[in-house]
Amino acid sequence: MKTWRIVALLLVAAAAIWGGYTGYNRFFVGETKAATVQGQTVAVARGSLQARVSASGSAAVTRQSKLSFGSAGSLGELVVKMGEGVKAGQVLAKLDASTVATLENSVIQADANVNIAKMDLEDALSPYTATDLSVAQQGVRQAEASLGVARQDLEDVQNPYTELDISMAESAVRDAGAALDMARRNQGLAENDPANNDSIRTLEDQASYYEQVYGKLLARFNEGDVGHDKLDPAYNNLLLAKDKLAAAREKKDLAVVTARNDVAKAQDALAKAQDDLAKKQSGAEPKDVEKQESVVIAAEASLEKARADLAEKLAGPDTRTVEKARNQVISAEAALNTAQEKLKGATIIAPFDGLVASTGANLGEPVAASTVVVTLLDPQALRIDMSVAESDIAFLRPGQSATVTFDALSGQTFAARVDGISPTAKVQSGVVNYPVTLTLDQPSGVKEGMTASAQVVYQQKDNVLLVPNRAIKTQGGKRTVQVVLPDGTTETRTVQTGMSGEQSTEVASGLEEGEKVLIPTTTTTTSQGGAGIPPGAGILPGIGGPR
Repeated sequence: MKTWRIVALLLVAAAAIWGGYTGYNRFFVGETKAATVQGQTVAVARGSLQARVSASGSAAVTRQSKLSFGSAGSLGELVVKMGEGVKAGQVLAKLDASTVATLENSVIQADANVNIAKMDLEDALSPYTATDLSVAQQGVRQAEASLGVARQDLEDVQNPYTELDISMAESAVRDAGAALDMARRNQGLAENDPANNDSIRTLEDQASYYEQVYGKLLARFNEGDVGHDKLDPAYNNLLLAKDKLAAAREKKDLAVVTARNDVAKAQDALAKAQDDLAKKQSGAEPKDVEKQESVVIAAEASLEKARADLAEKLAGPDTRTVEKARNQVISAEAALNTAQEKLKGATIIAPFDGLVASTGANLGEPVAASTVVVTLLDPQALRIDMSVAESDIAFLRPGQSATVTFDALSGQTFAARVDGISPTAKVQSGVVNYPVTLTLDQPSGVKEGMTASAQVVYQQKDNVLLVPNRAIKTQGGKRTVQVVLPDGTTETRTVQTGMSGEQSTEVASGLEEGEKVLIPTTTTTTSQGGAGIPPGAGILPGIGGPR
């Protein structure tokens, strides 16, 4: 009896354990072992998984040039035709010969005008030669000598020695005495004239001021703060101030010397007149004195003119004349550049390697400067313009790799990369899309306007466990698969999934590499537990995949 009770208790315990296990699988895991395998068996294996964004668009040329002549005329040559390949620098078209000849003459004339303007500028910068300066200095010396002679002649006229010596002697004495007094007064004025001294002091102050200005500018010039355009005028001002001061001093010294000489001469004349008083009773003729005084005045004017001429030559070039000459050179050079550009524009040259997309004129036809004669495009400079849905745009970044296919190039796949993403959406019929551009790595064979389909890989995982998407179901909020056991039966197993792709999903835990999972083709005999969720209900969308 004791043995039977033990056996009975063991059977009851075993039944309770089996019932609990079955209930757990039925109501919490939702699995039971099927008696038979129905469906396709697939081994769990490692592989790579990609998440992609798919979009469509068309090919567009990014490098295109509409070429025209720089001047109006008639089309003289058109050496290319539509669809023809050209090289950079190749001549594509020319204006007629008569127009080219006119443009060439314009260049020749403009070049001659530049040379003339440059020569004028050279003359303005160097208006006087060394010979001119030497001649001016010689003119001053000659004028001074002439003035000395004229003054001496005036003195001779005022004190003549004639046969009427007796009658002139008395007058000569008086004249000599008056001349002596005047000479002494002139000497006093020459030596102590306040106005003359004030003028010299003013010129000294001016020379000192210009010397300080030039010294400061010279220091700044040596430091690179100012150029010759400021330094040279300051230097010229300094020279001019010094010349004026020297001239004033020289004039004063000359006046003093002259006055002293006049005093000495007057003293000699008075002594001589007194000695010859008995013999010299008559004076000079007024008209002779007036005539000689006119000669002296003319000599003085000649001297002033000679000195002014010398000062002008010492001052150097005139600033306004130089500036005007420089502006004429600039204007002439601008006209030459314009003429050269117009002549250059008489020939259309390919700016890059490419294909002739179209021609816009026939031989002999008049063409304006704005007429597009040749349209050139670069077949290698292509992009793909796409529209990407707002739900996918967040996955794209510049530089992501992509693959592109074209409807017109069946069987060919082109590598590309994301080049630009517009920050502004385009809304059409309530659908929001964002413009995206792709750049092809090798666009050989692709033509503008071809319809394109692109897939951009924005996420990829390598060497992960993969199972087919159809093998995964959701039960009770959990992801499960049917695992095929070695004895041919199946069991439902909970798995943790990761990234999902177009065909497969990553399994993070719950399966081992090499295990087999079932892709059911018919409804299994597994009864559903838990809350009674029907088969296939509540399946969550996979992460990633084609969008």
